[in-house]
Amino acid sequence: MNSSTLKGVRRVTVIIIIAAFAASALIGIYALVGGGVNETVGKVIGTTAIVGLASVSILCHLAIVGRAIRVIGFVGIAASVVAFFTAMVMIWTNWADNWDAQGQWGKALLLSSLLAGFLAQANLLLLLSTRKQPIIRYTLLATFVTMAIVYICVALLTLTDGHIADGWNEGFGRMVGVFAILDALGTVLSPVLGLVLKTREPLAKGSVTGQTRTLTVTISADAAARLTASAEKAHVSVETLAANILEK
Repeated sequence: MNSSTLKGVRRVTVIIIIAAFAASALIGIYALVGGGVNETVGKVIGTTAIVGLASVSILCHLAIVGRAIRVIGFVGIAASVVAFFTAMVMIWTNWADNWDAQGQWGKALLLSSLLAGFLAQANLLLLLSTRKQPIIRYTLLATFVTMAIVYICVALLTLTDGHIADGWNEGFGRMVGVFAILDALGTVLSPVLGLVLKTREPLAKGSVTGQTRTLTVTISADAAARLTASAEKAHVSVETLAANILEK
């Protein structure tokens, strides 16, 4: 799948997400205003909230779909879909006669939603992965490590019903808290470093002859693919299209 196709798929997906979110919001407003507050209205409002959270999560995953590391974005989208499905089951199922199953579905919801949230966070931070400064790269790496540790610890607590922390004398919870704080610190620090250490690199090099200037510009592979596709549609050379764009 080339970059142009990915861009089109991402655009369609964003439109569908926004439309679904808007529709669910309207349904929630109608249910809240048009009728009394009852169990069904509560479920509709809960569904609206879940659609909103899932939409925001998927939009975060789509941020890197056009890049070489797009597989992480697709994994995040899958996690968001699983979390959305389990949340719908939790909201709309009558658990009166099956409390044990509710507990299992609750664990699945916690783990899938936490995974989707961490991957959404990671995918936004991965927008900085092309930066060359070592401090940014090391900060990203440290943040991803702490993120993974927190998720693994929470998953172990969930799957063992908390028994893994037995005998730690609150040490397990304190350890998870420390790594969670480090995760939050790295999440804030990484984009700040990206802004502070942003360097201005030469955009091009070339020579001036008469009224024209010959430029040699280095662009990413995705940008080159988009430029080539646009030139083919316009039935012109890549050089001509680039010159037309720059002279506008």
